[in-house]
Amino acid sequence: MRNPLLNSAIIRVLARLDPVPVRRDTLAAEIDIALAEPVTTVAFDAALADLRHGGWIAVGEDRLLGCRTAALTAKGRKEAARL
Repeated sequence: MRNPLLNSAIIRVLARLDPVPVRRDTLAAEIDIALAEPVTTVAFDAALADLRHGGWIAVGEDRLLGCRTAALTAKGRKEAARL
């Protein structure tokens, strides 16, 4: 299920911190603050999957820190500029 408000909030936060990949837990906290309400893990994971499948973000693993990260792709940067 798509949540346009959540998706755009994720893109805006990642754009603000671009080009640095953001830890997943840090991103989740930033989204809670940006939306002024807690977002469920299920909704957050669904939004990340939706954005990843659309090619707007890349999700990876930082082996040094041992955590998952997210970053904008070129397509995501174009979308962020449009928002």
